Amino acid sequence: MRFKVSAILLTALLCVSTRTMAFSREGHEVIAGLAFTMLSDDSHKALSSLMGSQYRLEWVGSSYWATELSQRPGNEWMQSLHEVQFDNDATAFSPTKDCPDNKCVVAAILESEKVLKERAKFTLVQQRHAVKFLLNYVGDIHQPTNCGFKRDDNGRKILLESGDKKVNLHWVWDAGIIQLAGKKWSTLAGEFAKQITPEQTAAWTADMDPQHWAWECHQVARNVAYQSALDKKKWDMGYYKNAWPTYEEQLKKAAVRLAYLLNDLFKDNTAAQ
Repeated sequence: MRFKVSAILLTALLCVSTRTMAFSREGHEVIAGLAFTMLSDDSHKALSSLMGSQYRLEWVGSSYWATELSQRPGNEWMQSLHEVQFDNDATAFSPTKDCPDNKCVVAAILESEKVLKERAKFTLVQQRHAVKFLLNYVGDIHQPTNCGFKRDDNGRKILLESGDKKVNLHWVWDAGIIQLAGKKWSTLAGEFAKQITPEQTAAWTADMDPQHWAWECHQVARNVAYQSALDKKKWDMGYYKNAWPTYEEQLKKAAVRLAYLLNDLFKDNTAAQ
């Protein structure tokens, strides 16, 4: 099932003048930096046209733009565009139940994608914004606690002991894990680029429907993020070691899918007009 584009949401997304959400800035920078290494020549040409000759310098910095935008006064409604929340009894992603009024990360990706598919209808500025939204939102939909449960506000109501204080589960996956990794985004992106196999790329890009990505991510949240919280009940090195392989794969998967999506949208360098 595909969404019907909401004219109200699309206009708000393109004509743009706190709570933690998504991967932290560092996580988004890893995804953007890694995806950049997989962009096609056509994508580079299109991005240069859209973002200017210095787009390479702007690329990684743009990966957190949509999050910063949603944190500005008056834009609080945009925060729901970074995540999706499932009911306990959900068996798949449902646009009606899980994305009311098209206000979720799935709709945000599809509507940003629409701008680049139907570029003749949109200005270069709007196309540039669409690229920046995709940079952010494709990362968001791979962060497990962005696809958690309504009952606990995607893990924000689940508190884990951390020394003499408590932290919430959403924060752990948003920022805690990558902070504990202790590496720069450029280092992680470089390491991951050498590790991703052609078989992984083929498997991760076999299904490019964001609705399915959201449900896939929910399963990761359920089976790893939430289960580890139930098992350990605290945020410590043990939780980190258990979570890191999954966290690393989600970063890689997001980058591969982001690059594949942009390469498809920009093939033959026809997207920027």
